Amino acid sequence: MSPMNAAMKYHLLNAITGTTPEDFAIDTEKIVLSRGNLTPPIGASANAQNGEVVFTWSDNSDSPGAQPNDKAIVCLVNTNNNEVVFEIAADREELTKSLMTPSAWISQRVCAYMSFVSTDSKTVSNSVYIGKVTVQ
Repeated sequence: MSPMNAAMKYHLLNAITGTTPEDFAIDTEKIVLSRGNLTPPIGASANAQNGEVVFTWSDNSDSPGAQPNDKAIVCLVNTNNNEVVFEIAADREELTKSLMTPSAWISQRVCAYMSFVSTDSKTVSNSVYIGKVTVQ
């Protein structure tokens, strides 16, 4: 099974609620953006301020398989207008990353997710659903 088909299968079985097309909905807490063996984020949080969302996490770079220079993947999903913004940026050891949001998102609630990818892009962690945040 291709990675795309595996992702589709997972989400259809686990992240879709409802019994008929009229009441289908996505359970945003069950969305998985990445799945892998790299050590995932711990203590992750997201807070909105001045048109951006600031992600923070705890340092677990000394965990087996984790490296201080693993890259954080931070992602916001706006289910109001079906838009996504993400960035692969900060090192695991930096413990914070700000993600600018589109100005049209001000006052909207968005879902925050985070994961890590190795520097060679060959290994990823399971993604973590952080929660909903209102863009300010």
